[in-house]
Amino acid sequence: EHHVRAARAAGLGEEAIAAIADGTPMKLAPDEALLRDVTLALLQSGRLPDALHEALTRALGPAAPLTVAALVGYYSML
Repeated sequence: EHHVRAARAAGLGEEAIAAIADGTPMKLAPDEALLRDVTLALLQSGRLPDALHEALTRALGPAAPLTVAALVGYYSML
């Protein structure tokens, strides 16, 4: 319930919250889909494939791979 409240506070709609809760694929903006793919790769293998690293750097800048990896690592330990 805490995550649902946080999602609502961040402006997510009920449809998006329900889709996240039940694992239904959602239509994402390109940057959002990239972040999803990077997050899944890091959580599943602990590694960021070169193609995702390059795409993330192009989309969000040279600091993005380290920043995203640190955030995913931090939240995976909570």
